[in-house]
Amino acid sequence: MGSDPGIDPTDGADPSSDSSGGFDIASIFGGAFGGGGNMQLSDAGLQAIADREGFSATPYWDHKGYSIGYGHLMTLGENYTSVTQDQARALLLQDAAIAVRAVNSSVSVSLTQNQFDALVSFAYNVGVGAFKSSTLVKLLNQGDYADVGAQLARWNQASGAVSAALVARRQSEAQQFYA
Repeated sequence: MGSDPGIDPTDGADPSSDSSGGFDIASIFGGAFGGGGNMQLSDAGLQAIADREGFSATPYWDHKGYSIGYGHLMTLGENYTSVTQDQARALLLQDAAIAVRAVNSSVSVSLTQNQFDALVSFAYNVGVGAFKSSTLVKLLNQGDYADVGAQLARWNQASGAVSAALVARRQSEAQQFYA
């Protein structure tokens, strides 16, 4: 994911202010986390993305480039050598907001909160371009909720090889979608 200069996730708020150790989205975004769409990512949904991504204070190579924090794909000009958990949370919120907008603008059928959160996690991980053009979105917009799990399972490769981590992530997202 890249950064969106139009969003300042820190805007005077502390992303770690939720006493449960999670993320308090409403206090950061004033209840408008869903951007132009009509759904918002829940605190549990954001925490699920963070848990699925894992935290890395230093850059690591994934098949798309260098990432840091909670799966933030570093873009040209971003030269992080390390990030704190608070900085990583700010990047997560920025990137999640982009995924939220992608789901809200691409999916035309009704979704439960769990379904929305699972799709945001998927879009966060594969990128909004891949999400928007996916067969999953096309089938879902035709009302085919039953095939979402199978469509998620297809997205299990990194650099042309099946990744056990992606298999597990897609299973987790499917479980969340159908919960």
